[in-house]
Amino acid sequence: MKRISLPLLFLFVIFSYAYGQADTLRRDSTALFKVLVTNLKNVPSKGDKITFANAKTGKTYSGVSGQDGRFEIAIPKGEHLEVRFLSLGKDSVLRTIDVPNNKGKVTLNYTLKYELPKIITLDNVYFDTNKATLKPTSFQTLDNLVELLNHKPTMEMEIAGHTDNVGGADVNKKLSQGRADAVKAYLVKKGINESRIQAVGYGLTQPIDTNNTPEGRKNNRRTEAHILKE
Repeated sequence: MKRISLPLLFLFVIFSYAYGQADTLRRDSTALFKVLVTNLKNVPSKGDKITFANAKTGKTYSGVSGQDGRFEIAIPKGEHLEVRFLSLGKDSVLRTIDVPNNKGKVTLNYTLKYELPKIITLDNVYFDTNKATLKPTSFQTLDNLVELLNHKPTMEMEIAGHTDNVGGADVNKKLSQGRADAVKAYLVKKGINESRIQAVGYGLTQPIDTNNTPEGRKNNRRTEAHILKE
């Protein structure tokens, strides 16, 4: 399933620098990031995992925002990094930054505004043909979803199952409900309270593409996560 509902994102970054005499090797080699995460209305956002990643070396530096939307993290100077946030089912890249390589103490105040999408198609969630049995290739995406739910303990969501039109309305309604139930069962097995997850099968009633081509029918066979409460 390749189609994905892209989030509405805005990014606002403020850098401020403080320079002083280095008193430790750590201070000479790293910059202190003071990160504030808010939604688009400037309300501090709790439980957001933000990762600064070096795409070439694979090194990552991550933090999770607290009740006040803040966290601090030390990052090596001179790094060229991608700023990522944990979305529904995968990490999404917001932008790239260069960490200053100035001598002495460097402190950066970094304000990040964004909101998760309310609806997103979960890539790589697959089932056996005409069954509600999850394929193992689905587990990584669902494990990422578990991580998101663990970081945001008040979040509630609906798992929505959708099908193409092959087989008729009643058959597809039952199949889509079984598949939504299977995803919910996986999340609950991983420790998510079942009261936070609703499972709804919509069958063939909400296509996003034509059912007249194989590619269109493939796009219509999808599993979505709808955020009901953050």
